[in-house]
Amino acid sequence: MMMPKEVGGAELSHVDAMRLGERVAWAHSSAGWCVIVNNAVGGVMSLFVSEKGAADIFAEGPDVMVAGNGVPRGYARPVDGG
Repeated sequence: MMMPKEVGGAELSHVDAMRLGERVAWAHSSAGWCVIVNNAVGGVMSLFVSEKGAADIFAEGPDVMVAGNGVPRGYARPVDGG
């Protein structure tokens, strides 16, 4: 819902995404939690990843599985041997 249109997302505003998440949560609280967390983490990831990374991750569209806490805490860097 919140991913940029450039990667195939709907690019909804935070308010609209929260309203939809609220509707899902009203019907089933666990499902509402999953909707909001998955969209928040996916949306943040789509902003922090490089253009090449976004092309790889979102090659099949915005329906990707994400995991994490949503806060980048480290840095990936190439080292000898990979």
